[in-house]
Amino acid sequence: MEGQDSFGALNNPHEPFAEGMIPLGMVALCITGMGTLVLSTALISSLVGLARGAPSIPPTEIPQGAAEAAVRGGIPVEAVGRSRGNPPTSTGTGSLAKLFARLGFPMDIMDKLDRAMALGIRAFYGLGMSADANLSGIMDGMSIDTAFNLVEAAGYYAGIIRHAVRDLHAYTEKVKKVGEKMAQNPIAGVEAALAIIADFFQLNSFKFLMTMAKIGGVRLEAHEKTFSPVRLPINDIVESPTSRIFKSRATSGKDGRLVWRHGALPSRYLLPNSFRTALTQTPLGSSAGNAARFNPTNPEFQNKVVNLSGDGTAKDDMQKPEAVKINSLSGMRIDPKLVQIIEDELEMEYMPFYFHDIRTNEIIAFNAFIETIKDSFKPDYTKTDGYGRMDSVMIYKKTTRTISVDFHLVATSFNDFNVMWWDINKLTTLIYPQWSRGTPVTSGDDNFIMPFSQIPTASPMVRLRIGDVVKSNYSKLALARLFGAGITSKLDGVYNIGSQGTEDKWKFEEKTYNSLPEAEQAKSLRNIELEKNFQKTPFEKDDPVGPQVGQTYFVIAGETIHVHPADQSAKKRASSMEGTLTFDAPADMKVKIKQPYIAMFRSGPRSKYECTFETAGSIPEGWGADAIIHLAQEQLSVAPPTAGEVTPVKGLKPSSMEEFYGPNNSIIRSFEQGMGRGLAGFIDGFDIDWDEKPWEVALGSRAPQSVKISINFAPIHDIPPGIDHDGFNRAPIYNVGDLIKPVAQDPYGQVISSKLNPDSNVVKSYMKSRLAISQGAGSADYPMGKGKTDAP
Repeated sequence: MEGQDSFGALNNPHEPFAEGMIPLGMVALCITGMGTLVLSTALISSLVGLARGAPSIPPTEIPQGAAEAAVRGGIPVEAVGRSRGNPPTSTGTGSLAKLFARLGFPMDIMDKLDRAMALGIRAFYGLGMSADANLSGIMDGMSIDTAFNLVEAAGYYAGIIRHAVRDLHAYTEKVKKVGEKMAQNPIAGVEAALAIIADFFQLNSFKFLMTMAKIGGVRLEAHEKTFSPVRLPINDIVESPTSRIFKSRATSGKDGRLVWRHGALPSRYLLPNSFRTALTQTPLGSSAGNAARFNPTNPEFQNKVVNLSGDGTAKDDMQKPEAVKINSLSGMRIDPKLVQIIEDELEMEYMPFYFHDIRTNEIIAFNAFIETIKDSFKPDYTKTDGYGRMDSVMIYKKTTRTISVDFHLVATSFNDFNVMWWDINKLTTLIYPQWSRGTPVTSGDDNFIMPFSQIPTASPMVRLRIGDVVKSNYSKLALARLFGAGITSKLDGVYNIGSQGTEDKWKFEEKTYNSLPEAEQAKSLRNIELEKNFQKTPFEKDDPVGPQVGQTYFVIAGETIHVHPADQSAKKRASSMEGTLTFDAPADMKVKIKQPYIAMFRSGPRSKYECTFETAGSIPEGWGADAIIHLAQEQLSVAPPTAGEVTPVKGLKPSSMEEFYGPNNSIIRSFEQGMGRGLAGFIDGFDIDWDEKPWEVALGSRAPQSVKISINFAPIHDIPPGIDHDGFNRAPIYNVGDLIKPVAQDPYGQVISSKLNPDSNVVKSYMKSRLAISQGAGSADYPMGKGKTDAP
């Protein structure tokens, strides 16, 4: 064996089989082996740095899915993080990356190789996790426990170290010989140097360190693993809808509640004043104890009860600036505006799942522990058979939609158990009606309600929300299309809401004028034209109809007419010619019939007409327009045709879109009173399964700690589905995906999509919450923050 070196003997004559309490030789070997590993790590780090020859290339984010899919599901990839696949590396691409891979480097952690090797060595020696581990501080955190570990397992460590580094001793001897060969023969020396470099990556020492690097990489990944760019330890992140999906417990420390507990979601319950008053008006007695008043001690439940303290609001809503302005009670219902605020909060949950009681506007939210969900459609037709046809003629009648859901309710603590059974009781009310107050009666001096006189007044209509699949199809766009929005121009005048409108106009003989004087002038010109072209024809002497009182007639030109003074009495005018002016009628003279009279002649009485001048140019000089003219029927011409009347055309002043679709619109108002994002309908099947479930055994609470509930739901769509008169989907049933959202819209007018509507309050709140999670005290190199540690 002469000339052969022995390295790392575990035992010797002075220390046979490590007798004694402390095997000093093995412990010394462990410590010296650690130093050797640190030096080897530094050497490998230097080789990698030299091979790169340049600073590290910044990490490249590779989008998931198609290259153009910068946004996934409406939320940017950066906000969602990665839940699968390998993280990007900073090793670079091309021949250098291929070389590292061929040499045996773990490529998935090349951007943090130094830290990974250091953490792997620390793990090997039983040292705790350190977020800022490096070669210089590899022994940081050494404790009494670590020392005892080395002593008690010295043989284990010495055996592995001996195997890992023994070939390194032989390798150093080869390196020395390279120098000798280089001095004797440079070419042979270069060949030997290249061989030495290649042999290095076959050493057990190198392979051991790469194994340590992989172990360290796993520790780093476990320490920094996130479903988003979280910069804080997972248990230090505040519980919220955006963080609930990747957390287990609410926070670290004393609050160990599970984030998926039953009572974690923002439900809202209604406590009317009448119930509080009834407690004081009922002789419950001392035997009822604290149950004689409704004073729940669970803060998580207390804060969600609207009107618990009689002020018409819930404690959770007092912290919301937009909610404190709302009186949460609207009659005996929660205010619809508060319903929108709660639904916006639920929108940010991983999977919104809740029931909305339209009668009271209460919202009962659950974790989406859904086992099965099924959506069925059954169209119904009236069949008509025709002679000579094998197939029936199908006439559409209706389509029945049925949704069945199986889900679990799970209590995670006794407080949670109490909230769960409150919710189960609330769910059962969704299959029973709302009752009237009853009939007031009087008996002596006692006034009360007659028992059992209450009658059903409201059916249990609810809204069910499951993600974006089971959801309302109502939107103002869909309703506006029912009002006629979008009607084509060939039906002009059917829909003008929001248009500019028109001014008042006047119409004369099928022509429209912008002002009344214009129309009157046109009428006057038309009358002149008619009179000019009119052929005057005298009345027949014996015409039974004759001239009419109040009408205007022409006087036959050349007829002798007699004009009496206006102040002359009718009797004198009829019987005397005193003061009368006689002259021949000029052409185009017109008079207006005032009244008929009987003129007395020697030959006997005769019917005539008293008239007044209508043509100013025909009035004799010195006479007034009120002078009385006596004319016989045959002296007058038949009346010429006259132009039609000027008729007003009232201008249109249509409402603006905001006014028309505002609260003054009774249809809009009815929708908004019962509005919600859930799908309206009725529960027509309700089953509770509590077989094989653990039961709570506390006195008065002996019931299952978890239940399975199965429901059948009969939807009533806000807008009847189908296609419109132009063949387009009038109200999509499934409001899923960015393609359909511009068509389906949202009941509250907030399209939930960061691509289509980044200014939506829900999207902004969600992104703000995600950003708060990612802005920790750390950096890219130390995402957990320097000095922060998790479990060892």
